[in-house]
Amino acid sequence: MDKSAVELLEKLSLRVIEYLGDEVGLDISDKFTIKSVNKTKSLYVSAVISISKDLCGVIGISVPKSLIAPMTESLIFSKISESEIDEYAEDTVSEVLNIILANVVQNLTVIKNGGEIKITTPTITTDKTYFQKGDGCNCKLYISELSLNRDKIFISYQF
Repeated sequence: MDKSAVELLEKLSLRVIEYLGDEVGLDISDKFTIKSVNKTKSLYVSAVISISKDLCGVIGISVPKSLIAPMTESLIFSKISESEIDEYAEDTVSEVLNIILANVVQNLTVIKNGGEIKITTPTITTDKTYFQKGDGCNCKLYISELSLNRDKIFISYQF
């Protein structure tokens, strides 16, 4: 496995676990699995951010519908109803990825060694799509799978 990809996914996974446990108040396992895949089905809503300069690729997070309300409530400090979940889903997931990635990037080896990483604004995808390697490219796709009770969260890095 690519060392910088594993470092990035490990740090992202640990920060997501910390966020969901400490800030959202969920009981999430601190264990996760990183693996190389050709594709994986996304969950209820996903956000992706492109990175460039000294580390390039696309970072993604995919979360189940069951996490939208608690994540949103932790961001807006207010309860939301079941009928509001769809309304908040995209903004919540993109904001969480953006914040977490910004927190993690500053601690990557490439940055500590004087490198630079440019981050784009998040793009949203909804269920029934896939995180997958591009056709005909020699891209690599790594997925980190986190477990929360019976739910899964996927963090991806394609480069």
